[in-house]
Amino acid sequence: CACACAYGRRPRPRTRNSPPASDPPRRRARQRAAGRGRAEAPRSPVMSGQMNVADLHPQQLQRFAEQLNQEVASLTESFQQINGVRGKFSASGQHVSKLSKQTDGGDILVPLTESLYVPAKLATAESVLVDVGTGYYVEKSAAGAKDYCDRKVKLLEANMGKLSQQLGQRKEQLEVVNQVFHQKMAAMEQAREQQEKNAGVGS
Repeated sequence: CACACAYGRRPRPRTRNSPPASDPPRRRARQRAAGRGRAEAPRSPVMSGQMNVADLHPQQLQRFAEQLNQEVASLTESFQQINGVRGKFSASGQHVSKLSKQTDGGDILVPLTESLYVPAKLATAESVLVDVGTGYYVEKSAAGAKDYCDRKVKLLEANMGKLSQQLGQRKEQLEVVNQVFHQKMAAMEQAREQQEKNAGVGS
């Protein structure tokens, strides 16, 4: 056994009933590791990444509240932007459904801006060009375009659900931080008034 020779002992021959040669350094290391495993306590909220706002000073609470306000504003803006895009895809799907019911060569109005339209003739109601982003357009059938818009709406609604959950959590955290801040400020004010009262009595 190379381990036994390294510690200056000749290896003992093993029999069926005799235990293997001991290795004190490694055995102590295993015992220490086992001891650490048994003595490991559950992680505290601070260790696990959760902040106990009751332990923060008023100045820290103010900075934390400012950070939460920024996150709430950012999440609200993202939610509104995604909701706007979702509305456009939803409207596009509805228009494709109406367009598929038109006849070829029919009269239509093509919007150039939000308030400017020009008359035109419908070449075909069976296919449309779909804007897939970055200036690329893909020709799809009316049914394919409707399915594309519906899938986009579902995807955006799923993202909005996640954002809404995060936004609710941040608002709840902000409410707790503000509540603790006002409690601490009230306690400090009460302590200051008590000190002034005690000083007046002592004089």
